[in-house]
Amino acid sequence: EMEPLTLTANRVFSNTAKYGAVYLYGSPFEMTNNVIAQNTGDGVVVKGSASFPAMGTLLHNTIAQNGANGVYVGSYNTGYCAITMTNNIVVSHTVGVLLSEPATDEPNRVTASHTLFFDTVTNTVGSVITSTDEIAGDPLFVRPADLNYHIQRDSPAIDAGIDAGVSTDMDGNGRPMGSGF
Repeated sequence: EMEPLTLTANRVFSNTAKYGAVYLYGSPFEMTNNVIAQNTGDGVVVKGSASFPAMGTLLHNTIAQNGANGVYVGSYNTGYCAITMTNNIVVSHTVGVLLSEPATDEPNRVTASHTLFFDTVTNTVGSVITSTDEIAGDPLFVRPADLNYHIQRDSPAIDAGIDAGVSTDMDGNGRPMGSGF
């Protein structure tokens, strides 16, 4: 069995890759406390196949101001992707989470909870997306023009998440700080 790819506390800015700033194909993965922002292509792209299914989690990530899609799952002709998103911020995309729906035996699936969507034309596209406890409102980033995607004290994301087993933020500070995650 393949060990999962783990991406923790990374900052991916101004990438010009055509198919996504973070491109994951056919691997189990966990992305925690990352900022994926201001990239030319989609923010996070996940693709799989029958031989190489892609299953993973996105926990406590900020995905902002990338190409058309914040998160793109699957492709026009392949399924076999299953991702879970918890406590993420997805901002300024045409589609926050786009799920491709190919005609395969194993469809792509996304389960999202406690995701803050803001300034997206459409939060989710795809019939096999389950999105619960969505959070609305401007996340109040400190200074995105200077690549500072920390959230301010009055952000609607403060204490709006759930315990997903993440006890520090990307700077190593303990969480939760207040009454919730």
